Amino acid sequence: MILRQWRGRTAWTRADEYASYLLETGVRDCEKTPGCRGVYVLRRRDRDEAEFVFHSLWDSFDAIRRFAGPDVEKAV
Repeated sequence: MILRQWRGRTAWTRADEYASYLLETGVRDCEKTPGCRGVYVLRRRDRDEAEFVFHSLWDSFDAIRRFAGPDVEKAV
């Protein structure tokens, strides 16, 4: 199994809005891609910002490519 990780930050006042966006786009798109084994979105407050860590679990790099395209390191 392969863990793919992405990090993002936003203002704390927009954290709920950003979390909704991640769920409606990244999480949904990952979960419907064959070979995805699960998605976890973590959030923490860092002063006046929110940091998000997006973990997705995959069967293979081929499965990741189905989601991300040829460059598996590039954010989607």
